[in-house]
Amino acid sequence: MAEADPVPSISDASIPEPGRYFNRELSWLNFNQRVLEEASNPAHPLLERLRFLSISGNNLDEFFMVRVAGLKEQQLQGVELRSVDGLTPAQQLEAIGARADALMAEQQSVWHDLWAALRSAGINVIGTEQVDGKAEAWLREHFLEQVFPIITPQALDPAHPFPFIPNKGLGLFFDLVRESDKQVVQELVILPATLPRFIRMPGRTARYIAMESLVRRFTDLLFPGFIVRESGLFRILRDSDIEIEEEAEDLVRYYRSAIKQRRRGRIIRLEMERGVAEPVENMLQTLMQGHEAMSVDIDGFVGITDLAELVEEDRPDLKFTAYVPRFPERIREYGGDCFAAIKAKDIIVHHPYESFDVVIAFLKQAAADPDVVAIKQTLYRAGKQSAIIRALIDAGRCRQVGHGDRRAQGALRRGAEPAVGQPARAGRRAGGLRLHRVEDARQDIHGRPSRRHRLPHLLPLRHRQLSSGHSPHLHGSQLLHGRSTRRARCSRGVQLHHGLCRTQVDGTAHLVAAQSAAEAD
Repeated sequence: MAEADPVPSISDASIPEPGRYFNRELSWLNFNQRVLEEASNPAHPLLERLRFLSISGNNLDEFFMVRVAGLKEQQLQGVELRSVDGLTPAQQLEAIGARADALMAEQQSVWHDLWAALRSAGINVIGTEQVDGKAEAWLREHFLEQVFPIITPQALDPAHPFPFIPNKGLGLFFDLVRESDKQVVQELVILPATLPRFIRMPGRTARYIAMESLVRRFTDLLFPGFIVRESGLFRILRDSDIEIEEEAEDLVRYYRSAIKQRRRGRIIRLEMERGVAEPVENMLQTLMQGHEAMSVDIDGFVGITDLAELVEEDRPDLKFTAYVPRFPERIREYGGDCFAAIKAKDIIVHHPYESFDVVIAFLKQAAADPDVVAIKQTLYRAGKQSAIIRALIDAGRCRQVGHGDRRAQGALRRGAEPAVGQPARAGRRAGGLRLHRVEDARQDIHGRPSRRHRLPHLLPLRHRQLSSGHSPHLHGSQLLHGRSTRRARCSRGVQLHHGLCRTQVDGTAHLVAAQSAAEAD
């Protein structure tokens, strides 16, 4: 009998073969290339194509703020660890820079085509060109009343400290000459993030002007007695990556501190309008301490992601047909009582065909119910005015305890700040949003309640199948399961997780298999 081939050891199997792997970062840029291609698809309505273009810009921003920032940190620390495709951090950054620059050049080409198409469709984006007298008067009045009071030109000289520019901040550099004595003065105007990037001019015809074009149009009001020799727009991206501290005593407090610190993160990307003199660009990099930043000259619109504001124009003929998701009828039959509807029969909710409002209603009811002892939910991303976060805050005020897992870290890393009044430390019974690691939340994979809290713990789907025979892989759906499983205490516990949710109603435990609740921004 022939001897069997030796089984490769783990150490042998872990040695990467560079030729068999794609680079993760370059592969992601190829994905964003496909997003950009949707902006050139003539089958899509015009404003939807513009939306795809802005999405590709926003994707690229986040890519630099997190992934490239991580590689840059490795390069600065002298880390020479190679990726599975055999590239060092420095080699990856060089390849990323070349690929990203090509991608941004294509974005500008697509924007040029869309700008002409929008103009033909009756949506004009103007610059500093001449407009009729009535429009010019309105622009001047708007600038004086809405913009001029909140912008402050700041001199760039040794006597004045360089102002702080936030992440994704836009700045206008002006090279001026004083008319009285011909002295050269350099000024910086930071465009306030509180104002929209585009201003819609009054009238039936849609006409927009970008904020930087408006400021440039009225430099005589901003710099009286000066002649503008040169101006240039630039934009910066900062390191927004947060290092996960697994052993943090209080994750909420840790992330609150980390989010404050990342607002002043290292400058990763400097986007400069083409035509700015190289000495000016070098001076700005020096003043901003951005010597290590990856810079790019843009021949066109700086900040592609802001084009999303134009999509809000009320032109249904240039957008996809609006779809209104339905609300589950059976919950309406029970007068909106989610618990009663679940108790009567299983409910499966398909997103986006059925409204996410039912999940929010479920949470709100749980937050207001005095019998609820716990709310457990996995949040991937939360909006700034999140109804789910609001419900969790209300639950915390009612001294109920919320639990999360590592995916809460992902939501916080994307900028969702903790918004609870008094977050509890890990292991305490106090109300508020309490974050546990996955290992803490899954102490008992058989579903036995914790001895300390007497609350049902999370049961991952990979450990248990639904007794009703439903598949545990609920892509794009949520199952509200009412099958009785075992007797429990006469209290009501609610869990939302990528797994099973057990609700205890009238002494009977019921299961809810829920997809990770990913609320749209």
